Amino acid sequence: MRIFNEITLQSLFIILFGVFIFTIGTTMLRSYYRRKKGMVNQGTVIKSKHFDKRDADGNLIQNYYELEVEYRNNNQIERCKVNNHREYQKGDIVELVKNNAIRNNISISESDDASFITIWSIILGGIVIVCMPFAEQKYGLGISSLLLAMVLLFAGVSLIATYYKNKNRKTIAVEATIVDVLQWYNARKDTKLIKRSVSYYPILQYSMNNKIKNMRSKYSSSVKNKFPIGTKQTIYIDSENGHVIEKAPRVSMLIFGIVLFAIAIIGIASNITI
Repeated sequence: MRIFNEITLQSLFIILFGVFIFTIGTTMLRSYYRRKKGMVNQGTVIKSKHFDKRDADGNLIQNYYELEVEYRNNNQIERCKVNNHREYQKGDIVELVKNNAIRNNISISESDDASFITIWSIILGGIVIVCMPFAEQKYGLGISSLLLAMVLLFAGVSLIATYYKNKNRKTIAVEATIVDVLQWYNARKDTKLIKRSVSYYPILQYSMNNKIKNMRSKYSSSVKNKFPIGTKQTIYIDSENGHVIEKAPRVSMLIFGIVLFAIAIIGIASNITI
């Protein structure tokens, strides 16, 4: 019990951060195995309804699609309603996943799971971060530099694995145009102490299989003028599952991952030789 009595506020913060990273990794791992075990259902859109709303100044403040999806569950045909920021039309095939954070526990999968290497790098990184304060108390500052090098190692491996997973995807490049900007407030009203903040999300329009569709970008800005209407950009659609990738994998991610990996190896080697 003595070791817990000596935990400082800084150490507690490090431990909680490690637990947070570990939780992210285990959540990703569960999602990975659900997909591997075929627990992700395919459904067919049978109805789609667009909801949008503008304020008195004409700014778009609400934009989403209510989809009615038919899917098979344990040899039974079922239907569910899901809301989504990407437009789907009647007959489109979607992937349904369990999502306990929403009311009906079902949502549409919009992104692939991370690679197995990336997931375990995050989990192990979280474990090492949690262990750092305890190891430092027992073995001194020397062990902290070794554990920090291990964290950098896992971070580097994660970035490298993520880059190559995205790089190896089979995608179709599609031109998209910004046709509107969603103005999203984090609260309904300003308070006396806190003024609500606003984020701006571009609404992208693109054509796929001779169908014109809209979607809200997952990227936002606190500056409205960052997304001029009419601006064109290239998005990438995964040919296997239809997921949209808004940005191509950046070489800078690979370079940064290699740099972290190299620094980690040097750090581990120097600690071992001491």
